[in-house]
Parts: sequence; C-alpha cells; structure tokens
Amino acid sequence: MAEVDQFSDPAQREALISTMQRDGRAALDAVEQATREVVVDGPGDVSRTAELLCFGAVLTHHHLCSLTDGLDAGRADYDRAYRDYRRSEREFLDLASKTLADG
Repeated sequence: MAEVDQFSDPAQREALISTMQRDGRAALDAVEQATREVVVDGPGDVSRTAELLCFGAVLTHHHLCSLTDGLDAGRADYDRAYRDYRRSEREFLDLASKTLADG
C-alpha cells in the first residue's frame, strides 16, 4: 500500500490497486498450493501453522479485493490482515526451519 499512498490521483490509485488485486490472486494461489502440501504431510504443529498462514493469505486478499482507491473504509481491515499475515508467515518459516533443523 505504500506505493498506492504515493499517488493523489484517484485513477492512478485505483489502477495500482487493481494490479495488486490481480497479482495478489496469483500469489494467493501459490500460498494455497504450498501450504496444502505442508498441511497434508507436515508434522502437527507445522501443519496447524501452515493452515493459519493460508487462512491469513485468503483473508488479506479478501480485504484487498474490497478496496477501490486505498482510502476506503476497509483500508484499516486490509492493513490489519496484512500485518497479521506477515506475522503468521514469520512464525511459519521459523517453525518450519526449526523443525527441519531438528530432523
């Protein structure tokens, strides 16, 4: 959203958000595919963390798709979901790395 916030012209803001929505869908597909494998084959705690990561990605994308110019009422919901997703991502990566290192 930092890029969106640099523009004052509503049309530019809307165009950038539209691009983010499209690109976000592709990224969401990749997260869903990767976490599906971990959920099915991973150890219980890593599997649960992967499920939370996937849920956070879906929720973040949902909030992103509700925006038009980044000034919408839903912006706070998107920002919160994005922060939570990034936190979940760090937790997942830390736990997965630790699990792999422990063998």
